[in-house]
Amino acid sequence: MILSLFVGIFIVMFVYNLFIFLSTRDYTYLSYLSIIFINIIGIGSNFGYSVVLLQDVKGYIENMGLIDLFLSFLFGFSIIKFTKSFLNTKIQFPIIDKILSLLIILIGSTVILGAAENVSVGNAFSSILGLVTFVVIIVCAIKSYLYKLPASGLFLCAFACFMIGVVTFLLANLGAI
Repeated sequence: MILSLFVGIFIVMFVYNLFIFLSTRDYTYLSYLSIIFINIIGIGSNFGYSVVLLQDVKGYIENMGLIDLFLSFLFGFSIIKFTKSFLNTKIQFPIIDKILSLLIILIGSTVILGAAENVSVGNAFSSILGLVTFVVIIVCAIKSYLYKLPASGLFLCAFACFMIGVVTFLLANLGAI
């Protein structure tokens, strides 16, 4: 029941922001839509629905860890692209923009590491890079807020709340809590 309500909220958010994107053609919403969509897929995967739906697909079960690692990459990529677009980091904070671009490459390399070496090693590096990414984004959000950039206060508040949940998940994934 609660899971259905939670997923329903995400679907409503997705449809609402899709209409805003179609109305405004602001590509920031496209990044945000990808974050919401990947969250919906991630929730389904974490609660076992992907196994139920895709268990007959050849190789799915054997590669489930690698698929989750790829979803983590897509999630990180989407969050970074949204942050870069929403806070206009290329203009406002060029050094942070370059760091975020480097993080996209490093997070992408965790999928290659997971495929070539071991999915557990890839997941550990992905979790560590996820924590680093969140620190960089929160620093960027605080700087934006201090410079009084438009909507930076909303971004900072929303991202701080979101970060608490994700950091808790990442620390649990690393076995720290």
